[in-house]
Amino acid sequence: MSDYLYVIVAAIIWQNIVLSALLGLTPFLTEARASLRNSLVIGLLTTVMLALAIAIVRIVDAVVLDPAGAGALVYLVHAVVVLALAAAVFSIRNRVSCPYVTPAVARAAGFETALIGLALIAAANAGNVGAAVVEAIGVGLGFTVVLLIVEGIRERLEWLKPASWLAGVPIQLIILGILALVFSGFQGI
Repeated sequence: MSDYLYVIVAAIIWQNIVLSALLGLTPFLTEARASLRNSLVIGLLTTVMLALAIAIVRIVDAVVLDPAGAGALVYLVHAVVVLALAAAVFSIRNRVSCPYVTPAVARAAGFETALIGLALIAAANAGNVGAAVVEAIGVGLGFTVVLLIVEGIRERLEWLKPASWLAGVPIQLIILGILALVFSGFQGI
């Protein structure tokens, strides 16, 4: 149990995939203004989708790919599973009326899951399905934490009115760089 807790905390803080590998940056760099609630929904939806994707991929690996010796198809199968899961979220969103999951939120969560999921699945070296799902949950929660921090800072920056050459994407990249330095400072703990 403590090993799983360590994996989650590590994925949230010092191995944060958004800050260490610069993956899943679309919600951070868009000009459209989100709210803290939308950021939380995007982050949690991404976390659930990552956990489902990694569980499905690990099961497909164990049941179909490993016995067949189809190692060359691993990345293709992983990509198909992650993108199919993102497409499923779109179709579920279109059939179910949920006020918190707007089409823009579903698109952002689906796209981010595809990017982060592919990186996570490619880099995951956990031995079993449970450990891989715990790592996916940690990565999703790390994405959510960074998304909420950046959105909170973005809301405060609207009051400050930075210089025109610094507004938008440049200031957001500076914020992400500073957050990466702050989060990497926890690595020795």
